[in-house]
Amino acid sequence: MEIGEIISDAIRYPLNNMKSLLIYIVIMFVMALIIIFTGIGLVAGQETNQLFASGIIGIIGLILVIIIGLLVDGYGLDIVKLGIDKSDAAPEIDIGRQVIAGLKYLIVGIVYIIIPFIVMLLL
Repeated sequence: MEIGEIISDAIRYPLNNMKSLLIYIVIMFVMALIIIFTGIGLVAGQETNQLFASGIIGIIGLILVIIIGLLVDGYGLDIVKLGIDKSDAAPEIDIGRQVIAGLKYLIVGIVYIIIPFIVMLLL
Protein backbone atom coordinates (compact mmCIF):
# COMPACT_ATOMS: atom_id res chain seq x y z
CA MET A 1 0.00 0.00 0.00
CA GLU A 2 1.17 3.47 -0.83
CA ILE A 3 1.12 6.20 1.79
CA GLY A 4 -1.51 8.16 -0.16
CA GLU A 5 -3.82 5.15 -0.20
CA ILE A 6 -3.38 4.65 3.55
CA ILE A 7 -4.19 8.29 4.26
CA SER A 8 -7.23 8.29 1.97
CA ASP A 9 -8.52 5.08 3.61
CA ALA A 10 -8.05 6.66 7.05
CA ILE A 11 -10.06 9.71 5.97
CA ARG A 12 -12.83 7.69 4.29
CA TYR A 13 -13.25 5.08 7.05
CA PRO A 14 -15.11 7.23 9.62
CA LEU A 15 -17.43 8.48 6.89
CA ASN A 16 -18.67 4.94 6.16
CA ASN A 17 -21.11 5.19 9.07
CA MET A 18 -22.00 8.85 9.62
CA LYS A 19 -24.61 8.03 12.29
CA SER A 20 -22.05 6.28 14.51
CA LEU A 21 -19.50 9.02 13.85
CA LEU A 22 -21.92 11.74 14.95
CA ILE A 23 -22.97 9.75 18.03
CA TYR A 24 -19.29 9.21 18.91
CA ILE A 25 -18.58 12.94 18.56
CA VAL A 26 -21.58 13.81 20.76
CA ILE A 27 -20.51 11.23 23.38
CA MET A 28 -16.99 12.67 23.51
CA PHE A 29 -18.39 16.22 23.75
CA VAL A 30 -20.70 15.20 26.62
CA MET A 31 -17.78 13.51 28.37
CA ALA A 32 -15.71 16.69 28.07
CA LEU A 33 -18.59 18.76 29.46
CA ILE A 34 -19.02 16.37 32.39
CA ILE A 35 -15.31 16.64 33.20
CA ILE A 36 -15.40 20.44 32.99
CA PHE A 37 -18.56 20.87 35.07
CA THR A 38 -17.39 18.32 37.64
CA GLY A 39 -14.16 20.26 38.06
CA ILE A 40 -16.03 23.55 38.36
CA GLY A 41 -18.43 21.99 40.88
CA LEU A 42 -15.57 20.63 42.98
CA VAL A 43 -13.79 23.98 43.09
CA ALA A 44 -17.00 25.91 43.83
CA GLY A 45 -17.95 23.45 46.56
CA GLN A 46 -14.60 23.79 48.29
CA GLU A 47 -14.65 27.58 48.14
CA THR A 48 -18.11 27.75 49.70
CA ASN A 49 -17.32 25.06 52.31
CA GLN A 50 -19.98 22.71 50.96
CA LEU A 51 -17.74 19.68 50.95
CA PHE A 52 -20.55 17.11 51.02
CA ALA A 53 -22.19 18.53 47.89
CA SER A 54 -18.78 18.86 46.28
CA GLY A 55 -18.02 15.21 47.04
CA ILE A 56 -21.35 14.03 45.62
CA ILE A 57 -20.76 16.03 42.43
CA GLY A 58 -17.28 14.54 42.15
CA ILE A 59 -18.49 10.97 42.62
CA ILE A 60 -21.34 11.32 40.10
CA GLY A 61 -19.03 12.96 37.57
CA LEU A 62 -16.40 10.26 38.04
CA ILE A 63 -18.93 7.45 37.57
CA LEU A 64 -20.30 9.04 34.39
CA VAL A 65 -16.82 9.59 32.94
CA ILE A 66 -15.82 5.99 33.70
CA ILE A 67 -18.94 4.60 32.00
CA ILE A 68 -18.45 6.80 28.93
CA GLY A 69 -14.75 5.88 28.85
CA LEU A 70 -15.64 2.18 28.89
CA LEU A 71 -18.06 2.77 26.01
CA VAL A 72 -15.35 4.53 23.99
CA ASP A 73 -12.86 1.72 24.69
CA GLY A 74 -15.43 -0.89 23.63
CA TYR A 75 -16.11 1.01 20.41
CA GLY A 76 -12.36 1.11 19.77
CA LEU A 77 -12.18 -2.66 20.23
CA ASP A 78 -14.96 -3.07 17.65
CA ILE A 79 -12.94 -0.95 15.22
CA VAL A 80 -9.90 -3.17 15.77
CA LYS A 81 -11.99 -6.34 15.34
CA LEU A 82 -13.44 -5.11 12.04
CA GLY A 83 -9.95 -4.10 10.93
CA ILE A 84 -8.65 -7.60 11.64
CA ASP A 85 -11.56 -9.01 9.62
CA LYS A 86 -10.54 -6.62 6.80
CA SER A 87 -13.97 -5.00 6.81
CA ASP A 88 -14.44 -1.46 5.53
CA ALA A 89 -17.63 -0.98 7.55
CA ALA A 90 -17.61 1.17 10.66
CA PRO A 91 -19.12 -0.49 13.75
CA GLU A 92 -22.54 0.43 15.05
CA ILE A 93 -22.81 1.77 18.59
CA ASP A 94 -24.22 -0.84 20.98
CA ILE A 95 -23.96 0.73 24.42
CA GLY A 96 -24.39 -2.35 26.62
CA ARG A 97 -22.08 -4.66 24.69
CA GLN A 98 -19.41 -2.00 24.20
CA VAL A 99 -19.38 -0.95 27.87
CA ILE A 100 -18.89 -4.62 28.83
CA ALA A 101 -16.12 -4.97 26.22
CA GLY A 102 -14.52 -1.80 27.58
CA LEU A 103 -14.66 -3.22 31.11
CA LYS A 104 -12.96 -6.41 29.91
CA TYR A 105 -10.33 -4.27 28.18
CA LEU A 106 -9.75 -2.38 31.44
CA ILE A 107 -9.40 -5.61 33.45
CA VAL A 108 -6.91 -7.06 30.97
CA GLY A 109 -4.96 -3.79 31.05
CA ILE A 110 -4.80 -3.90 34.85
CA VAL A 111 -3.57 -7.51 34.78
CA TYR A 112 -0.89 -6.58 32.24
CA ILE A 113 0.24 -3.76 34.53
CA ILE A 114 0.28 -5.93 37.68
CA ILE A 115 2.58 -8.61 36.25
CA PRO A 116 5.49 -6.28 35.32
CA PHE A 117 4.97 -4.40 38.60
CA ILE A 118 5.43 -7.63 40.59
CA VAL A 119 8.51 -8.55 38.55
CA MET A 120 9.92 -5.07 39.13
CA LEU A 121 9.37 -5.40 42.89
CA LEU A 122 11.17 -8.75 42.94
CA LEU A 123 14.22 -7.42 41.13
